[in-house]
Amino acid sequence: HQAPRLKDEDLDQIRFYVEAGGLLVTHDDAGGGAFTRWAETLAKRLFPDYPMEALPQDSPVYSLVASVKDKPPLRGVSNGARLLMVHMPVDISAAWQGRMEGTKQNLFDTGVNLFAYATGKQDPRTRTRPFALQPPPPPAGGQFSGTVRLARLRYVGNWDPEPAAFGRFRRYWRWETDANLEVDDVPAASLKPGTYTVAHLTGTDDPHLDAQQVDALVKYVEAGGVLFVDPCGNSRLAKSMRAALDARSAKIKWFEPSPGHPLLSGSMSAAADGLTRVKVRSGPPAAKSPLHLARIGRGWIVLSDLDAVSGLLDTRTWGIAGYDPAYAQGLVKNVLLWAAKGAPSD
Repeated sequence: HQAPRLKDEDLDQIRFYVEAGGLLVTHDDAGGGAFTRWAETLAKRLFPDYPMEALPQDSPVYSLVASVKDKPPLRGVSNGARLLMVHMPVDISAAWQGRMEGTKQNLFDTGVNLFAYATGKQDPRTRTRPFALQPPPPPAGGQFSGTVRLARLRYVGNWDPEPAAFGRFRRYWRWETDANLEVDDVPAASLKPGTYTVAHLTGTDDPHLDAQQVDALVKYVEAGGVLFVDPCGNSRLAKSMRAALDARSAKIKWFEPSPGHPLLSGSMSAAADGLTRVKVRSGPPAAKSPLHLARIGRGWIVLSDLDAVSGLLDTRTWGIAGYDPAYAQGLVKNVLLWAAKGAPSD
């Protein structure tokens, strides 16, 4: 009914949960308004970069499994790819508790849709298959076989919609390989040739990179770097970045990798994954390869039409046009291994 008293460490834990792929749902019991005012403040404290807004009428929360005719007013916070928080300003749970299916079926349908959205229409996991990955053991003999350096490219805009993705992926990488992985956040305009094995660019919309930023990316690739671009969620980033790179360098020739390409075949090492059959989050496999490659100078651009970074969380939130989480993890691992071995073409 009223605003709870949460400490800073409580807020940090809630934020950590959401960033790891969770969905926070808040509910104004009895609909008095005091809790709703607090929820609005909570949203600003947890997600200062994203506003809380009324869910649109075409939100999957109103239609994913059941079509809700009388839609209850819901508010939400999105990172541009998925809902981070949903608030119920009216007392929906009173109908659930009172088993009012006959008169309040719309509220039951809303709850079902919300559950299906968070799970991606998948069966819930058992307790034996947690989302979290435990820290890996130290490398054998105390020595890594080598170090792969990854630059996460910053720009003005939503460059980091899933801040926990690569933290989890680093643990996955260490369980899968005997190499070290260093991840740094680097301004796109400051990317220098020869500094990182792979530079990764993602976002939930057109990044609107200026000429200096695009020039830095092209020079990095020309010197032998690998630029990996993926659109977070269902964004226009891949299309806009391809146009920006084409405008900067008329010599770019794009092609789709064959199933036998080292990025997909798993031929680089025992740690690489065979990814010959594209797996997406929902629906049938992609009819054509969502990956596009281009060579500039001594380096490569790897551009994906599908989201990879959200898949690194190993969650299945509905509505993300992306790879199945296991495929996404294998693809990113393969990109890093391939780049570390000099990006061989066969």
